Amino acid sequence: MINEDRDNPSWSSFLIDLDLGIREDRDRASGAKGKTGTRAFMAIGALLGEQHTFMHDLESFFWVFWICIHYNANGKDIGPTGFDNWNFESDDELAEKNRA
Repeated sequence: MINEDRDNPSWSSFLIDLDLGIREDRDRASGAKGKTGTRAFMAIGALLGEQHTFMHDLESFFWVFWICIHYNANGKDIGPTGFDNWNFESDDELAEKNRA
């Protein structure tokens, strides 16, 4: 959450839903019909009901990060970047660019 209260500048931003950060030991997925989170950023395995692992968190973070680097502060797509061409490079060319 972003604190937009100019009269209280002590916290510029803060996390919410920390109660959901408590680890709950389970043998399998809970089977709950509702899932917590933004569905577009959920890991595929989490959407399919797999037992939660740190890899699901990493995948979810990837999607949030992807949005952050492809859109500007006003929510507008920044368009193609120099990295878009990396999908069409040979392995050797890509390895060389990553070394640079």
